[in-house]
Amino acid sequence: MLERDADEHDEQDQDDGRPQNQETESAQTVLEFGLRRAGRQTHGDVAEERVRPRRRRRRHRSTAHVDRTYISRPQRWDMSLIRDFMVFVGPVSSLFDFLTFYVLLHVLHATEPLFHTGWFVESLATQTLVLFVIRTMGNPFASRPSAALTWTTLAVVVAGVALPATPLAPLLGFTRPPLRYFAFLVAAVITYLALVEVVKRRVVQRLKI
Repeated sequence: MLERDADEHDEQDQDDGRPQNQETESAQTVLEFGLRRAGRQTHGDVAEERVRPRRRRRRHRSTAHVDRTYISRPQRWDMSLIRDFMVFVGPVSSLFDFLTFYVLLHVLHATEPLFHTGWFVESLATQTLVLFVIRTMGNPFASRPSAALTWTTLAVVVAGVALPATPLAPLLGFTRPPLRYFAFLVAAVITYLALVEVVKRRVVQRLKI
């Protein structure tokens, strides 16, 4: 009887120890898994932080050439400056619109399609090429634009001049202008850009930009 009681007591102790060992092993396994996962997240965060600056550098690449005066110190939008610049430069555009109307009606005796074509091409050429003048407060020949801006601007002008000679012209109400019109167009564009440059310099001196 004593031996049986001793055996039963030993078996009971072993049964009581097994759950404790299993719980210990389970807790240890969960702890190790948590540490491994935390380590992976830490390494992943470090790797991500190392990759992020490279991605940001690629996103902030610029295709424009900006004057050094604009990047030497932080700049702010000045709505009063934009307003005054539009007040002085805007009438120059309207002046050349009236000049184009006069040449089309009284010199070329334009029909309705020719009037639409002439005004469209002149407006597109002047308002697109003026970007080279107003993109800088200095001399536009000293502050050269980027190749992307140059080629895209010229491509827009060429497309507008060539549009009246394409099959799309009748759909848009355009017609081919005479050669005299293109002589006027070249003279008007050069005069317009020169006059805008003069007005721009006066505005810069007056507003002390």
